[in-house]
Amino acid sequence: MLSEKQILGDERGPSAKKEANEWEQSPDLTKAGYNYGMRSLNRTAVVVMAKQPFLDWLHSVDPTSSHLTLADLNEEPSVYLLPDSDSNEKAARHLRKLCAQIFAEELDGWFRVPSAWPKDLSFRVFNRWFECRYHSMVLDLADRPFLTEEA
Repeated sequence: MLSEKQILGDERGPSAKKEANEWEQSPDLTKAGYNYGMRSLNRTAVVVMAKQPFLDWLHSVDPTSSHLTLADLNEEPSVYLLPDSDSNEKAARHLRKLCAQIFAEELDGWFRVPSAWPKDLSFRVFNRWFECRYHSMVLDLADRPFLTEEA
């Protein structure tokens, strides 16, 4: 039978005592400004990354972009927040409704002349030009409210 000390953790063995000592010596992260009030947002994030057709288009309309590679374009991909989705299929349905807006934003981010953009901004073309990764766990660790601005 376990003693009261064992149950309460006073006799947990050498490795447990070492872990407890390390924990006691670790900095107090709340005093350092870290906020553990993590909030889950009711959104699905979609990370949008360019594929070869996007790069080919960019090279064709902007001669100063000839040195750029897909790795360059995708070094810092855009993240868009979609309505909350419980599956990638549902997220894709939301994306289908918003793809022309996202497509235009991605084009504008690299070349600001709308007359040079492709005319067809359909979901079919979007999927050829971009790879999308969906993330249903969107957590807010900031301790300040969102600041929004119109894009």
